[in-house]
Amino acid sequence: MPPVEEQEVEHVIQRVNLQRALVVGVGGCGAEVIKRLRRLLVDRFGRFEDIPIVKFFYIDTDQNWLQTMATEVEEDIRLPEPERFDAQIPDASGIYRNIRDGHLPNYSWFSLEKLQHHTRIVEGAGTIRQLGRLCFWHHYRNIRDKMEALIADLNADENARFMEDRYRVVVDPGINVYVIAGLAGGTGSGMFLDVAYLARGVLGQMGIQGSNLVVGYLILPGAFRDLGGTNALPNGYAALKELNYYSYMYSPDNEMAALFGRPEWVVNYTGEPGGEVRFVCQAPFDYCYLLDARNEHVQLHRNDIFAMIARSLFHEFTLDFATFKRSLRTNIKNRIVRNDRRDCPAGFMSFGQSAIFFPRREIEQALRHQLALRAVQRWISRQAEPVEVFARGTGVTDSQENVENVILSLTKEAEEDTLKEAVRGYIIRQFIPDAGLRREDVLSAILVEAKERLSDIPYALVEAERKRWIAEEWPLDKFLGSLSDSWRRLKRDFTDEGPEPVKWGEQIRKLWAHKEKVGKEYRQKIYERVFEMFENTAQYGPAWALCFVRLLREALLALRERFVREANDPQTIAQVLGDVYLIKKVAEGKGPSLSAIIEANASERFREVDEAIRSHWPFGKRERVDRQAYEYLLRCAHWCRARVEERARRLAAELAEDLVRMLQDLERELLERARVLARLQAELSKLAIEWAQKASRTENVGELVCDDIVIKALEAKIAAGVGDRYHPDVVAERALQRVGIGLRELREEKVEAFLHALLDAAREAIGDLSESTLQETRFAVYDLLSDQIGDSSTLDQVVSRAIKSGAPFVLLNPNPPGGPWGGLLVIRGAGIHGGYNPNDPDRERARIIESIKRSAGWRPADEIRSIDDTSQIIFFQECGGFPLRALQGIEEMKQVYEHCRKEGGPPLHIVRDEMAERYPDLIPPRENDLQSALTIQSVGIPLGFIVLADFPHPDGGGRTIQMYAYRREIPELPGEFEMIPIGGTVQSIGIRLAFDSALLREVEQAIDAKIKSASSEEKQNFVRILREHLNNFKETLKKENPDVDPETLPLYQKERDRIVTFIRKYGLGTEG
Repeated sequence: MPPVEEQEVEHVIQRVNLQRALVVGVGGCGAEVIKRLRRLLVDRFGRFEDIPIVKFFYIDTDQNWLQTMATEVEEDIRLPEPERFDAQIPDASGIYRNIRDGHLPNYSWFSLEKLQHHTRIVEGAGTIRQLGRLCFWHHYRNIRDKMEALIADLNADENARFMEDRYRVVVDPGINVYVIAGLAGGTGSGMFLDVAYLARGVLGQMGIQGSNLVVGYLILPGAFRDLGGTNALPNGYAALKELNYYSYMYSPDNEMAALFGRPEWVVNYTGEPGGEVRFVCQAPFDYCYLLDARNEHVQLHRNDIFAMIARSLFHEFTLDFATFKRSLRTNIKNRIVRNDRRDCPAGFMSFGQSAIFFPRREIEQALRHQLALRAVQRWISRQAEPVEVFARGTGVTDSQENVENVILSLTKEAEEDTLKEAVRGYIIRQFIPDAGLRREDVLSAILVEAKERLSDIPYALVEAERKRWIAEEWPLDKFLGSLSDSWRRLKRDFTDEGPEPVKWGEQIRKLWAHKEKVGKEYRQKIYERVFEMFENTAQYGPAWALCFVRLLREALLALRERFVREANDPQTIAQVLGDVYLIKKVAEGKGPSLSAIIEANASERFREVDEAIRSHWPFGKRERVDRQAYEYLLRCAHWCRARVEERARRLAAELAEDLVRMLQDLERELLERARVLARLQAELSKLAIEWAQKASRTENVGELVCDDIVIKALEAKIAAGVGDRYHPDVVAERALQRVGIGLRELREEKVEAFLHALLDAAREAIGDLSESTLQETRFAVYDLLSDQIGDSSTLDQVVSRAIKSGAPFVLLNPNPPGGPWGGLLVIRGAGIHGGYNPNDPDRERARIIESIKRSAGWRPADEIRSIDDTSQIIFFQECGGFPLRALQGIEEMKQVYEHCRKEGGPPLHIVRDEMAERYPDLIPPRENDLQSALTIQSVGIPLGFIVLADFPHPDGGGRTIQMYAYRREIPELPGEFEMIPIGGTVQSIGIRLAFDSALLREVEQAIDAKIKSASSEEKQNFVRILREHLNNFKETLKKENPDVDPETLPLYQKERDRIVTFIRKYGLGTEG
C-alpha cells in the first residue's frame, strides 16, 4: 500500500498553562488506563492530595472490574467511592415492563424485542452496546450528580492556589474532560457518546469558566481481534458510524449536507418536561484520538496501548512537557477546519508516544531490596553467593520452600567436616576452659561454697567436735552417748536419700543449691556465647553457632556419662577419700556398698571406743579414748564425704543433662531465629525479584533500558560514588542500629521492622538516582544508554527503533473507498532532561541528541524540549485530519457489520435499527448514486413515490412506528402498493438510496416509468407540485432565518437545482 501523504505542521509553540482535568474511564479499557495513570501520578507526586487538579471518574457495569478498582489494586491507587460508579442493573425486568407498557417513551431507542431476555447486567454489557447505554440511562441522575460533584471539587480556587504555591505553576480556568473507552462492543462503546455529551452539558450548566475541552481516547476494534466471539468489528463499525455522524462539520452547501443534515444529539434521560439535552452541530469531542494496537512499524497488545495512553495523559499533568505537548496538539487541531474531499468528517486524530525508558523507580526499589537481601544473606551465611535479582532465570518461588531450603543449607553447612573440626577445636581449647566446663571445674563448682569445699565440711565438724570434748573434758561415761549423737547429726545433715532434695540433709542439700546456681550461670554463658556467634557473622554466624551447639551437646553428654560412671564407682569415691582400708575393701569387693563398708568400719571403731572406756588400765586411758573416738568420727566423716562426692557427681551429671536439654532447646531457638531470618530473606527475595520483574516488564512503547549489563554498570557507578557505603555489611550494621536490637531478639513480629530498617539503610546507601535538579548527570537514561552502546551505528539503530515504534497507532489508507481524502497532518516532539543545547557540556546527552538528529532527521532546536525526568527520553508523534473511511480494514469491518445486521442478531447501534438509518455510511456513495439519491429525496416525497407510513412496532406490543417508505406498486395488482420502509428522517431517504444501489435503481425506474407514461395534464401537475414544494421549503427556511432571503441560502439553492435538473431531464418545463 502506498504511503499516506503527510503534511508536516509548523511548530508554533505557545505558552499553554495547565488546566484542571477529569479523567473519565468507561468500561474495562477506561479501568486499565486509570489504573496505570494513577500509579504514575502517585509515583510522581506521592499522593493524590498533592495533584488536586486531577480527578477520576470510573463507570462500569462489570462487577469484577468494579471490585478490582475498589479493593484489589495497590492500596495507594485504589479509587475512592466518589470517583467510581457501579452502573450495573441486577434486574432489568421492571425497566423492560415499563418500556413495554409505554411508561418510558423516552426509551424508545431500546430494542426491547431483541434484548428483553437480558435482565441481569452485572458482568459488563456482554458485547451488546445498547445494554451498556441502558445502564447509563437508568443511572443517569446519579452519574450526572457524581460528575457535577467532581467538577465542582476540581474547580475550587484553592486547587489553583495550591499548584502555584507548591510547584510555582499557573493553572488556567477551565476543565478538560478526558473520556477513555473501547469501541469493541462493551460498556465503553455503549456509553462513550452519552458520557461525552453529558460532560459538555455539565460544564455548560455549571458555568465553568475558561477553555473547557472534551477529549476522547477511543480504542479501535482491531485491538480486540484476539478476543473470540466478541463482535468487535461489527460493533466497532456501528460505533464509528455514530461518531462519524455527530462529528460532521455541517454546512448547507456541503456535498453530503443533505444526507447528514444538521447532526443533532437529542436525548431526554429522565422523560420529564424540559429534561431534554440537545446539541446541534456539536461534535462529541474537541479532540478525538483513535488508537489501534499497531502502527506501520510495530504490532502491540492493547495493554501496551493502555499504558501509552496513561503515560500520555500523565504528561498532561507533569508540568514540564505538558505545554509542549498541548501546543503540538493545538497546531494540528487548528488546521482541521473542514471535512475531507468527499465531505466526510476528517477531524479525527491519533498519536504515538514512545520512550527510551529506564524504569528508575522499579530498579531503585529492586536494588534496595537486593542490597538488603544481601545483608540478610550475610547474616545467614558468608558462604552464600550474593543474589543477582536481575539475572536471567531468576523468578519468584514459594516463600515457605525458600525458608526450608535455607534451613536445609544451614544444617548441611553445620555438618561439614571442616567446620566441625574448627568448632570442636574451639570448644576444647577455648570455650570449655573459659566457661569452666572441664570436669574438675564443674565438680568444684558444685562442691565449693564461699571458697569452702563441701567435701571438707564433715572433717571440719569432726575437728570441732573433738575440740569441744577436749575443752569440756567430757567424762568418759559421756563419750559413747555424745559420739552417737554426733554421728546422728552428721548422718542427718549429709543424708541424700530419696529423689526430693528438700528431704535431704542440710549440708548435702547445699550441693543441689550449688548445682541450680551454677546451672543458671552455665546456661547464661552458653546462651550468650551462642548468640554472640550467631550475631557475629563476620567471624562465626548461624552455621557455626548451630555446629557449636551440637558439638557442645556431645561433649556434655560425654561429661554426664563420666560423672554417672564415677558416682556409680565405689573405687573412684574411695580413691577420693584416700583411705587405704576403704580402697582395699572396695577392691576386695567387701560389702554391698561403700557406705556399708564405711559404716561397718565405723562400728568397729565405736566398739574400740567402748573397750577403751571400759578398760581398767589407767595409764593413758584418756588419750586412748580420745584417739579411738577421733578415729570413729573420722569414719563417720568418710561416710559423709562419700555421700557428698557421690551426690556431687550425680548432680554434676544432672547439670550436664540439664545443659544438654538446654542446648536442644537452644538449637530449636537457633533454628527458629534462622528460620525468621530465612523468612526475612524470602520476603526480601520475593520483593526484590518482583521489583526486578516490574522493571523488566515495564509497559513501554520503545526501548527499555533494563538488562543485567545495564544494572551491573549502574551498580558499579553507585559503588564508585558512595564507596563502602554500598556494601551489605554496612547496610546490615545500620539496620541493626535503626531497630536497636540484635539478631538474637529477632522474632516473627519484628520481621517487618527489620525489613523496613534494612530497606531504609539500603536507600541511604544507594542515594537518590533521579538527579532531576542536576544539569550534568551520571544516572540519567542517556548516560546509561551511552555507556552501554559505544558504537554510533548501533546507537542510531536503537534510537531509530524507539522513534519508529512510537509512530501514531493508526493505519491509514491513502486512497480508501470513496477516493482520496487529502494529506495527513503530522507533528512531533521529544523530551529529554536538560533539553537541547548546541554547546551541551554533558557529552552523553549531546551524543544521544545527535543520534536523534542523525537517525530520524529530527530538528533538535524545534522538536526537543527539556523535561525534569531523567529516566526517559520521550518521543511524541501526533497526526490528524483523516476520515474514518481511511482506516485500514474499514471495508472488512463494514462487511462483517452488514452481515450481522442481515442475520438479525443483537443490535449493533446504540439505537434501534430503524433509528440508526440516520447515520450515513463511513464509505461515501459513488457521486452519481449520491446525486440520484438526493434527487429522489427531493422529488420523491412531493410526488408521492415516498410517503410516511405506519409500520408495526418491532417490539410486538401492538404499537406502530412511522417511517418514510417507498410505495412499490404490485405488478399483479395495479393500484395496490407495498410499503418498503426506508427511515425515520428525510435524510435517511437519501442515505438508504445512496447506499442501496438496487433500491435506488428500482425507485428511479418507477419514477421514470411514471413520468414517461404521464399525460400532459399529469406532467403539468407534477411541475405544480414541485413548485409548491419549493415554495413551502422556502417558507420553512424563512421561518428559521427571518433576516435572510431564503433564495440566497445554499440549502435552498441545492434543493432547487435538483428539482430543476429533474424537470429538465423529463422535459416537464415544456408542458403547458
